[in-house]
Amino acid sequence: MKAGKTMNKNFLLIISLICLGGCTHSPEGKRPEIIPEPNHIELTGKEVVLKSAEPSHKISSLLEEEEYELRITEGGEIIISAGSDAALGFAEQTLRQIIAQGRKEQDETILPVLEIRDKPVFRYRGAMLDCSRHFWTVEEIRQFIDILSLHKLNVFHWHLTDNQGWRIEIRKYPQLTAIGSIRPTSLVSYHKDPRSEWVFDGKEHSGYYTRAQIKEIVKYASGKGITIIPEFEIPGHSQAALASCPWLGCIGAGYEVQTDYTTSKEVMCAGKESTVTFIKDVLDELCELFPGEYIHIGGDEAPRDRWKECASCQAKKAELGFESEAQLQGYLIGVAENYLNTKGRKIIGWDEILDCGISKSATVMSWRGTAGGIQAAQTGNDVIMSPSTYFYFDYWQTYSHDNEPLAFKRTLPMQKVYSFNPFDGLAADQEKSIIGIQANLWTEYISTFEHAQRMLLPRLAAMAEIAWHGHAATSYEKFIERMEKSILPIYEAEGYRYAPYEFETSGRLIAALPLSPATDMTQLERQIRKNPEQWRRAVEFLKKNDLMKLAEGRHEVTSDGVYANVQTYLTKDTAPFENHRRYIDVQYVVSGEEDIFISDIPDCTGRLSDYDGATDIEFFADAAHPCEARADKNNFLILFPGEAHRPCISPDGKQTHVRKIVVKVPFIE
Repeated sequence: MKAGKTMNKNFLLIISLICLGGCTHSPEGKRPEIIPEPNHIELTGKEVVLKSAEPSHKISSLLEEEEYELRITEGGEIIISAGSDAALGFAEQTLRQIIAQGRKEQDETILPVLEIRDKPVFRYRGAMLDCSRHFWTVEEIRQFIDILSLHKLNVFHWHLTDNQGWRIEIRKYPQLTAIGSIRPTSLVSYHKDPRSEWVFDGKEHSGYYTRAQIKEIVKYASGKGITIIPEFEIPGHSQAALASCPWLGCIGAGYEVQTDYTTSKEVMCAGKESTVTFIKDVLDELCELFPGEYIHIGGDEAPRDRWKECASCQAKKAELGFESEAQLQGYLIGVAENYLNTKGRKIIGWDEILDCGISKSATVMSWRGTAGGIQAAQTGNDVIMSPSTYFYFDYWQTYSHDNEPLAFKRTLPMQKVYSFNPFDGLAADQEKSIIGIQANLWTEYISTFEHAQRMLLPRLAAMAEIAWHGHAATSYEKFIERMEKSILPIYEAEGYRYAPYEFETSGRLIAALPLSPATDMTQLERQIRKNPEQWRRAVEFLKKNDLMKLAEGRHEVTSDGVYANVQTYLTKDTAPFENHRRYIDVQYVVSGEEDIFISDIPDCTGRLSDYDGATDIEFFADAAHPCEARADKNNFLILFPGEAHRPCISPDGKQTHVRKIVVKVPFIE
């Protein structure tokens, strides 16, 4: 046995601040909530007064490197054993959350007597911060590292070079920072809008990290158990390098640091030996500054148009016997990989490197969905799953985007982050190739660190739990409740900014109902925000009642207009379309089966009856292009005014008895 590091003084201070501010405690005898959820937690049912916030701790050779054990004894002592200093840090973060939930009585903190044994599934649990599009100060980088540490992540992927800025000092090429770190203006409107609508801020944006600052940050991260992996983009995403060193490109002149966020066709020339020399020189300095196993070499979004026109590239292609320009990219990636291998290092690349041929020692970071990761795992390469659809935190967080700042125009609610399965699509013997997962924060539209925090938090907590367990540890509803008790108090004590959307009524209720994919989520979110109490009561009715035992007929849910109909009927083959004007229908099939055909009102023809004020329905004989949705026992189907729907159609065309609950919630214009 050997003693571990001294417990972090800042950690002890934060515990004091949390408790002085009033702990959000669990009820007596209840299990504290912890994120990520520990593998094993055992409680005696007893409580004890905390003697000291500074634990007794040791490093144990009997534990795995990232494994720890934490005990709160009946004597009020905290005892930690850990397999490494990094694991000791994980125990510290667990303890912070436990103390945040402790009960305060006068000047004493009361905690449950417990024992925790815990370790992660994945050895790579990372987050990327883009410092090229917007530069972050050393202090902001330290805060980012603190946030990773809080969530028990162990890798900081540092995106340092791109078209819009070169952010790291390279002694051999001082022009990279003298020229490449400065752009005269920045696009502040969406880059996929028509160019005629683009808006630029007219402000110079600059900044880079000196070697001394890099060393300081690497040391700081190491003290938190976090390895920094720098990203040096080759051969694409390199326009800032080309502006600084024009001889790197195929045309050799006329390059500028890019001010918009489109994919540039300007890439490093694959045919010049000077390109190879440059790559090796930069890698030399990166290896001096970053002691970790990996260097990320990018490899994504590298158009080959210039190579097709470049005499040097075509000569290299002929010399090497290549049939395509894709192989030229593979050649440059291979140059970087082979050179790093001589230094005992390995490469990570975005999944496009699969398209140009890679060695078995390359690690693939799968961002274009999971297909690249699956392909790499099937060939035996190590894989980091980082699909944009689950882990790109520059995406909007709500469906309506109301009151959200400009973001990349896709939606990624925390609920979807928490649903990710890293092993989906893999055979059991291929799962070992998945070494971890990563969240990415691209910063094209993020110019302040407060904004960056709101994009990271709370979604990073959902990603962190998947990274620790390999899957969601609890239901999403339960996860939200756990966050409120465990990690939100720490966000607030630290002064971190986090997005509140998932903790509002709309976020909670959307999470509470398994919704049909046909649901108009934007309209639902807006309706709940306008009418939160009625929706809360409606969802409570559906969740808390035994729907099989509800009596036929009408049930008043609230005194101000929410009611439910329980109905049993025989399906029909030829029902008219119907539409409700004043109500939103929440439908759930208790037994039987039926399909629902839905069409917008403008497509409906042949009205059968005028609007019936008593029943709030109008009927239509037909609909031009209806879409089909399934109403069944797996989800709730929500139908809004304006969506004409035809119910009572059996999936197999045969008549079937259906028992259905329809909750009606007033629609608010």
